[in-house]
Amino acid sequence: VTWVEHVEFDDRAVHNIYKLLVNSGLVFGAKRWVATLDRQCERLASVMANNIPSGDVGVITTPEGRKSMLKLAERMVLSFCSGVGASTAHTWTTLSGSGADDVRVMTRKSMDDPGRPPGIVLSAATSFWIPVQPKRVFDFLRDENSRSE
Repeated sequence: VTWVEHVEFDDRAVHNIYKLLVNSGLVFGAKRWVATLDRQCERLASVMANNIPSGDVGVITTPEGRKSMLKLAERMVLSFCSGVGASTAHTWTTLSGSGADDVRVMTRKSMDDPGRPPGIVLSAATSFWIPVQPKRVFDFLRDENSRSE
């Protein structure tokens, strides 16, 4: 397999805390694309699987249920990406802070978007550093008992 890659982007739009990551090639690199393709293959395999144990409590066991759940997840991902993606029509506005401490917001109108009520969509974003392993943060966020903390 030969992979030829050429990506152009406006690095003025990239926040300083992400420039090292973008310049390393990891953001738009082949490894990222292959990982994305791998996840898509796993989703498709899950939709087509017919050997899921029926005794698992809380698991969607019907093919229609799995397909519906994966379509919902895909719509959620697309909605999230469209909400935080940069465009010339919808720009981010810095509310407070400077550099790594800033909070940015973007608003856009949602009119003829299937599955979403019409109105204004407000997206907010910020970044911060937590001096712990990413796995520990992930485990904390997915633990139902820590959601009130």
